[in-house]
Amino acid sequence: MYVSGREALSSVEKAINEVRANEDRLAEVLRSAAQEAERLRVQLAESFRALALIRLDHLVRNEAVGELDAAERRALDLMRAHKAKLDQLLARHAEAQKAVVTAETDYRAKTAALEAAGEPIRALQAQVEKQMESDAAWIAQKTKVDNATKIAEAADSKADQSESDLGAKRKPYEADALFMYLWNRRFATADYKVGNFVRYLDRKVAALVGYDTARPNYVSLNEIPMRLREHASELAKRVEEEDRRLEQIERTALMEAGILPLETALGTAQADLKTATDALNKSQATLTALDEERRKLLDEGDRRAHDEALAILTQAIAREDLQTMIREARATPTPDDDRIVREIEQTQNGIAKSDGEVAKIRDEAREIARRRSELEGVRDKFRRNQYDQPWGQFEFDRHDAIGDLIGGIVRGAIQGAVLWSLFERGYRKRRDWDADWGKGWGGGSPRFRLPSSKMPKIGGFKTGGGFKGGRFKTGGRF
Repeated sequence: MYVSGREALSSVEKAINEVRANEDRLAEVLRSAAQEAERLRVQLAESFRALALIRLDHLVRNEAVGELDAAERRALDLMRAHKAKLDQLLARHAEAQKAVVTAETDYRAKTAALEAAGEPIRALQAQVEKQMESDAAWIAQKTKVDNATKIAEAADSKADQSESDLGAKRKPYEADALFMYLWNRRFATADYKVGNFVRYLDRKVAALVGYDTARPNYVSLNEIPMRLREHASELAKRVEEEDRRLEQIERTALMEAGILPLETALGTAQADLKTATDALNKSQATLTALDEERRKLLDEGDRRAHDEALAILTQAIAREDLQTMIREARATPTPDDDRIVREIEQTQNGIAKSDGEVAKIRDEAREIARRRSELEGVRDKFRRNQYDQPWGQFEFDRHDAIGDLIGGIVRGAIQGAVLWSLFERGYRKRRDWDADWGKGWGGGSPRFRLPSSKMPKIGGFKTGGGFKGGRFKTGGRF
């Protein structure tokens, strides 16, 4: 089955948004659990204060209660300041997430618009091509291109064969150490410059190995492949020249049929998609930065504020006279102080449980963030490779192949590399779309020809698009 690039990317983006929603839920749960832990610590301080009011005399009572009041105020101030900072960050994060969703929606719309802008061009090409089938000038020039291509392909094949055979044919010469000695010294050439005695000896060696006869043969052996390759390149250039003439005939026919405004509309669609892509990349970068800031604040910042507030309360609660109050309350039959001691013990147990829950939620949030990062890595590679453009599609064995792998990443069972491997193996370019359309981003619109005019490759290069570094490339066509 085939799945379009836009559909495949949409599946990944949908999963990312769902994971983010789960992260937001966990963030709220973490805040609630942390607040419960702090509430219990405040309650613990209140219980100690109540115990002080019962057991201590008036002087000691005033001192103990005053100490706890100050500690409680300082601890609450710390937690409130942290909560205010977290609330501001979460609000910014929520806005950034909305901006990403909006940008993704616009990006998908602009991608669809680009595809829609190409449809009338494809229809017009098919219409004009049918008309050109009976056009004498086009038929004659197409025949010239085809004939020139066949000749160039034959020459290229001959050059390939000659280059392939060269190594074997050179071996007998290069295996002769005396012949190669003279060859490397440039013997019998204008570059050979030695003294008379050495020249005398070299002449003896040359006579011994038959150098005068072997040298011209070795020179020809090396030059033949080069000459054949030069000839093949010249023929390929001739194909390009004939193809340019064919292109001009086709362009004239397409322009007369009204392709220019369609190409302009396509160029506008490309520019719009480029703008949407830039906006999406920017919004995603902002959200990624806020993700990291939120992680640090929920983990490191939350823990720091928590630890500082805890240290303040612990220092006040751990005063020797307060511990004495607990011991004395347990040793007396007074029901009120015994009740408070039991409340203190229950509260301490509740604090330990709440701290454990907070740590568990933090670990879960970190793991979910890691899984989201796996999906985002796949999404970013997907876009960098332009798999979601109109010419991109995927062939899968099963209709639920993508969903299964995405579900595996969300559950933590597999890594993003597995999903990316599926996309790489399944990617197919649509034959009725030209990926060069995307190159119109940033300026201009592509120029189209007839679908049947694609030139075959000749020796690793294509004709029809200009000579580049000794290789040809086909111009903008379907």
